Amino acid sequence: MRKILLVLVILLIAFSLQAEVLFTGNVTAEGSVGLPYTETAFKANSGILEFDFDLSAYKGNLSFQLTADVTLDGVKDASKDNSYFFPNFKRGYLSISELYLDYFYNAFSIRVGRQLVSWGAADFLTVTNIICPEDFTSLFGDDFYDFRLGIDTVKFSYNGDNTILDFYWTPLFTRTALPLEEGNPIKRILVPETISVGGTSINVKDFTSDDIASPSLSFNSAEYGARFSRYQSFVDYSFYAFYGYENYPMMTYTLSDNTLSIKGGYSKTVMFGADASVPMGDKTIRFETAYFPIRPYQTSAQSQLLYSTKSYEEHRALEALAGIDFMGDVWTLSGQYYASYVFGDVSKLDRKAFDNKATLSISRTFNGDEFEISLSTIIGLNVLDTVFNPVIKYRITDNLLLILSGRIMNPGPKEKGEYGKYKELSSIAFSGVFTY
Repeated sequence: MRKILLVLVILLIAFSLQAEVLFTGNVTAEGSVGLPYTETAFKANSGILEFDFDLSAYKGNLSFQLTADVTLDGVKDASKDNSYFFPNFKRGYLSISELYLDYFYNAFSIRVGRQLVSWGAADFLTVTNIICPEDFTSLFGDDFYDFRLGIDTVKFSYNGDNTILDFYWTPLFTRTALPLEEGNPIKRILVPETISVGGTSINVKDFTSDDIASPSLSFNSAEYGARFSRYQSFVDYSFYAFYGYENYPMMTYTLSDNTLSIKGGYSKTVMFGADASVPMGDKTIRFETAYFPIRPYQTSAQSQLLYSTKSYEEHRALEALAGIDFMGDVWTLSGQYYASYVFGDVSKLDRKAFDNKATLSISRTFNGDEFEISLSTIIGLNVLDTVFNPVIKYRITDNLLLILSGRIMNPGPKEKGEYGKYKELSSIAFSGVFTY
């Protein structure tokens, strides 16, 4: 992959000498402290300084795109004893979201390199948007919402009148980014130091990214995707197909000398999906669904240790959501309902057969877009765990934006749930964004 990146950079230098070049970017600084009722009360649980930039070059039928950021992340450099108020910025992290060359001829085009691909018509919760892996490593930004990594793929496209047809061939696998750095507070939640199996407390061996195996580079490990979209005055709709790997690795648990060891690996999945958006004046109704004839699901540590089950079971699954958006002059409102069902016996899985959630987002602007107040929430309806994200934005100038936000996670009355387990990371954050 490094050789591919080097070739693309060399092509960029040669290409941009005679091409039209556009360069934009942002500098973002953010810090957050835990809310009073958490373990990190009044201590920093995020500290970010991020430089992101977007470089585009165009000449004739050829274009180049580079989208990247350099981040100094205090969470990733947190000390082992968690006394990280304030974090030390020891090193920077370079992340390349997009780096590709695009060539078009009439209605046809080919794009080669790292690309961000967004499927589906939904916000916050998504159904069909599985082609790009997720980033779970940081509390930076809207961490409970959808944040994707670019994939190294080749896209063949046809762009006709109101019609788009895309085919993706992805020979190089991109791993999901997991918070496995020592000291990251998210890791302590996802990988606890001890677990209880059959009433017995078992120590958990330190789990790092080296314990996760990526698919070998071969023709059989390539991923494939396709999208057909049609845009009309009364409805927009798309169909999707994907054959590749489940984004989250499947974990194998083994026990030795009262110590639990964890190893991870990736398994294949198949998806067929569709979405539709129906505009109705200042409102839009959205639908999205996906059927998985084959999808791996993680088995629980207890079932593996007590019943010697595999790390995962393959099941058929169905997911769907419906949502509505309202766009007024100063008010915006968006809500949606999501449900998923796994067919067959799920007694050994690390999830329930039926899962459903709801989201709601409301915002109000004042004096144009100078001042904005918003509230977004996710409710896990299975156990009633919640996420609340209140945000206040104040735009001082066209280039400078200040943001005050909260990240409030609450467990359900009987179970922590998918979001409630992050309660101890509930925080209030302040950030500033300078656009250049």
